[in-house]
Amino acid sequence: MTKDTSLSPDDSGSYESQRALVDESEINWAEACSPPFMAANTDAPDFESFARAGGFDISSEKGIEAILPSELDAYVSEHTRFDSWSDMKIRAFADWKRRKEAELAGVSPRTPKPMKASAQPADTSDENQRRRSDRPLAD
Repeated sequence: MTKDTSLSPDDSGSYESQRALVDESEINWAEACSPPFMAANTDAPDFESFARAGGFDISSEKGIEAILPSELDAYVSEHTRFDSWSDMKIRAFADWKRRKEAELAGVSPRTPKPMKASAQPADTSDENQRRRSDRPLAD
């Protein structure tokens, strides 16, 4: 699995500003680490399976507090595309934020809205092919 610690160009804000937002947010990590996110970035199908496979008890506040950051970072580094839990949280938060914004806008975050039938251009592939074949070849 290729490691991914950078935000993509379409992520809003810098890595450090995303880190600050994540550290201050009260996010349900099982929701932020959605099954599609987990499948794409880890070797587990969902957040609960990921935690269980790592031996982490996330069923109670006491269990969560008992998780050693160094153990979690080591597990994340070995079983995900990320180097640390912090990096994974930042990416999960950015993806969660993008999904929520798309949901509020009424669009799918991964699928663009289809064009209306009247706005679709006529099929001009034959005309375009003819135009290309009429041009002289460039040297």
